[in-house]
Amino acid sequence: MATFLRSSTLSRSRRYKYETLGGVPSSGRDHILKSISYRRRRAKQRKIFLTTYKLDSFTEPESPKLNNVALKFKKIVASVLKLVQTKAGSFRFKSSLSTTDL
Repeated sequence: MATFLRSSTLSRSRRYKYETLGGVPSSGRDHILKSISYRRRRAKQRKIFLTTYKLDSFTEPESPKLNNVALKFKKIVASVLKLVQTKAGSFRFKSSLSTTDL
């Protein structure tokens, strides 16, 4: 009866670790070394893949300083145009009021 309990417990633990029931359990160190070498190999493959393909959306700008200056210039021009439009619109509104009063 003791052997039945021991063997059933052993088979449950092997199933839990996903080992084959008839196979020889692998040593922990070998498994770790294989795992590390697998990870290292996959990392090298990923690095090679990433360096061979250049994606346009991930490229750094050629000169970030120039891009910042251009962005500031666009903001200034947009704000000046908005100011001019509001001034011109209020001037038109005042001129239309003055002509209707006459």
